[in-house]
Amino acid sequence: MTDYRKRGIWRSAVRPAVFARDGYRCQYWIANLGRKCGRYAGDVGHRVALVAGGEPYQLSNLEAQCAAHNRSRIISPMSCCTR
Repeated sequence: MTDYRKRGIWRSAVRPAVFARDGYRCQYWIANLGRKCGRYAGDVGHRVALVAGGEPYQLSNLEAQCAAHNRSRIISPMSCCTR
């Protein structure tokens, strides 16, 4: 597996490619609302967690995420979407 962080490709190519593809909008799927979050995304997160077998630097496993959803794997997935 290539470690893109060591080569500087993560910040210069992979991360910008994810934002360009997703239009800087959070792609986190909110099941009970039946839609994607859509907030401004300043982070990149994994669709399939690494501990669940997700690939760390494959574009197909990365998505733009808002700060709340990027943290939600640790906290509560609905912490920013309940109003």
